[in-house]
Amino acid sequence: MNKELQERWKTIDKYIEKHYKNYTKENQETKDNLQDIFNELNVEGMDLNKNIPKDKKSRLDRKINKILSKTPKDTYIYYKLSAMLKAKKITYRDFLEALIDYVYAEERIRLDEYESVLFQEVIEYSYNTAVGEIKRGLPPKKRKRISLFDMEIFYLLMNIPLLYGTREAYMWALAETQAQELYKLLLTSIQMKSQIDINDTKIALLLQKQQNRYLKPDTHSGTIENMVESYYNLAYLQAGLDNNAKKVRFIATMDDKTTQMCESLDNQTFYIDKMNVYQRYSDYDGAIVTYHTKGLVLGENLPPIMNHFHWCRSTITYLLNIRGTEDYDPSFFVEKIDMNRVDKYIEMYENSIRDKDVEHMYVIQPTGDVYHFVGDEDNVTAKYIDMEDAIVLHNHPRKHDIHTLSNLDRSDFYDSKVARYRGTDYKYTYEFNKDPKFKEKMPTMDTIYKDDSRGYHRSNIEYSYRYNIGYKRWKNE
Repeated sequence: MNKELQERWKTIDKYIEKHYKNYTKENQETKDNLQDIFNELNVEGMDLNKNIPKDKKSRLDRKINKILSKTPKDTYIYYKLSAMLKAKKITYRDFLEALIDYVYAEERIRLDEYESVLFQEVIEYSYNTAVGEIKRGLPPKKRKRISLFDMEIFYLLMNIPLLYGTREAYMWALAETQAQELYKLLLTSIQMKSQIDINDTKIALLLQKQQNRYLKPDTHSGTIENMVESYYNLAYLQAGLDNNAKKVRFIATMDDKTTQMCESLDNQTFYIDKMNVYQRYSDYDGAIVTYHTKGLVLGENLPPIMNHFHWCRSTITYLLNIRGTEDYDPSFFVEKIDMNRVDKYIEMYENSIRDKDVEHMYVIQPTGDVYHFVGDEDNVTAKYIDMEDAIVLHNHPRKHDIHTLSNLDRSDFYDSKVARYRGTDYKYTYEFNKDPKFKEKMPTMDTIYKDDSRGYHRSNIEYSYRYNIGYKRWKNE
């Protein structure tokens, strides 16, 4: 992960840590309220189906009336508590379930306020960060018209479905799930005549499991972490939609937690408002699958990429024409050339980098804008710019002995929709392009045995025939 992305996630982690402190405080109150229920509940297993006294029913009704006014009507907790309120008589079993639902509903209402603050901070920070990136690609006169964050954006994103419903619906469903888990455990304890205490091992383990399911900052896991990552990327995308950006590049965070889904998308580019046809790994299929996605869709080509909720620090960055802006490193931009004379410039650029000890890359955009990037001994990457239909030139230092384009080069050619992708070294020059007639003959067995490219050259020839694209290699003069 580059330094810029590290700083982004450090800021997000600060928001999460602040929220976790508030959650820990509210969760302790929930535990205290549960212990009060345990202290009040004095019933044996054989009496669970007996009706509770009228005074207990009256107190329960007052609690339910209090909580229902703050509980969304389309939740299962609201339905259950309403049914308890209407019932003239309820059993101790129902009484216990209603009290636990009440405690978890009360916690959900308290946490919702903290979560709204957290998500607003994340969305505003992400949106403004994206706006700053987009502004770098605009001439000064156009920057005045750029769209800035406002609360309408926050309300818009908060109503976008995550998985199968809105954030509110998902969190209330989670509260009901956790209430039911505890209720079933308590029923078993009562029937086994075990003493019910919040510090009992089984109860404590369940409550810790529920806490980890909600949020566990040290491992970047939990529902809140997943939602933060989703809103961060949704806000980043929204800034582009609001400010007429066209394309983004997917950036996967590569570490031991990176999924095959994100790894297969790393460095691919996407239109934000047009159809994208691309390939990525699918957990459902257990294989690389071709996708057709209009724009960017959460879970498909907008992180978190998922067939399920999981840790995901992948994100997107905008592809921009940032030449001539004060925030842009002027060393990237070289010059604007006449595309009618592009072959002469290609020869000149390649001659200048062929014998370098580190990798260099020149990107010639269809407009004639030329950019130069410097990497290390093993890799070089073009930063921030759009490479669709561009001519890309780069060198392989002498330590590389494949004398052709690598598998990574082949992926860059395909994923970035490059028109011509060339490499050069002290011995050969080689090129992929979109012309299916730009071909070498399939090598003979004798040629294969004499080839010094460790099979990469033959593999590229086979690739060109299989996918009907152009590929050739020739010796330097």
